[in-house]
Amino acid sequence: MGKRLSSREQRTRRRERNERAFLFDSEFNLIAEFKREDWEWALSSAGGDPLQAARQCGLTDVPAGAKALWAAQLTRPGAPIAVGKNDARACAVCGSPHGHGGAQPRAATARLHSAIPTAASARAAALIRAGDRQLARAGFALRLHSDAVVIGRRLSRDGAPLLLGGPQTGYSVPQTWMEIGLHGAGYDVTGVSIPGTVAVEIGVGSADAWSVTSGGTDNSDWYTETVDPARHPGRYLFHSRWVPYRCRTESILVRGHRPQAHRVCESVHGPVYATARTTAFSLEDATRGRVDATVGTFLGIDRTASAVSPKHFAAVLRECPGNFNFLYADAYGNIAYWHTGRIPIRAPRDNPFLPHPGDGSDEWVGFIPFHHLPHVINPAQGWLANWTTKPARNWPNSTAGLPA
Repeated sequence: MGKRLSSREQRTRRRERNERAFLFDSEFNLIAEFKREDWEWALSSAGGDPLQAARQCGLTDVPAGAKALWAAQLTRPGAPIAVGKNDARACAVCGSPHGHGGAQPRAATARLHSAIPTAASARAAALIRAGDRQLARAGFALRLHSDAVVIGRRLSRDGAPLLLGGPQTGYSVPQTWMEIGLHGAGYDVTGVSIPGTVAVEIGVGSADAWSVTSGGTDNSDWYTETVDPARHPGRYLFHSRWVPYRCRTESILVRGHRPQAHRVCESVHGPVYATARTTAFSLEDATRGRVDATVGTFLGIDRTASAVSPKHFAAVLRECPGNFNFLYADAYGNIAYWHTGRIPIRAPRDNPFLPHPGDGSDEWVGFIPFHHLPHVINPAQGWLANWTTKPARNWPNSTAGLPA
């Protein structure tokens, strides 16, 4: 059980969340988000000018007429307050201009955002929070830690294995899961599916059953790409060469508005999420571009549900790029567990919690072979359980924060 926060601690956390500064363009599209102390320092150093403050935080292309706003004001009625040079309201909106006066320049944390309709987003966020509070009062607070338990026949009253699957994805409209059955053309399974994926992800076959929880193993890394917008625009440094980004323009449909064109660029590591001066941040994800293969894995499970054995089941999981925990039982008394996915092998002494240099000196060296991932068939204890916990003792930590 986690520690229950006191009312005072809860208020402190809410205040910390609210004490963030946001920068908007003239149409109230979100440009960037800053920590309070960073924004106060930048605003003070810039003489109260939010444009200059944003540039000191690494934002080089800030449009004229930009406005600053506290997070707490996003859910209050009324339009955002414009903050200009010599505007007395700067103290109320963006913090005191005296907090970091005379401090040495330091890196300020800014997270860039794609343009989104701010007012609509704030209203939607408020509705979601209100719904979460109502669900919590009714005893249905959101818990995203799925569970699964399987008991061998030695421990069951009727001598047959028992499997319980509890995928915890919260309450939503539409729901995450849809009950379906696939019968014919080699399929004979019933269970639940995520709409649009066509496969039965958790289900029962003619002689077996299985459930799934999230794997939680660290399978992605941030990379810092070196860029030179002045001399090498549209390129990044990799293995001592300036390599061009792969870019495309996506058209995003927005209800009640014209489609929004959004330019997406990728390095060898993955999509670029933000750029500040001579550094760009890209994300390498071991599962990116492999959603079809993951869905194919579940379809393979559905097809093998009539050719039942742990061996057949494992053969399908071998090609699964998605990181999951599978718990299994069949009519012949077998129970089993597998941890799956493309799990990167990183260089020795690598710290996966910090960004990696994108110059080619800190690349993944491969992936853990399937037969080396945690798994067990018919354990002597006679049961298996997972509650989105680590798959084995001493398994590496990840940002998912899974308990041991």
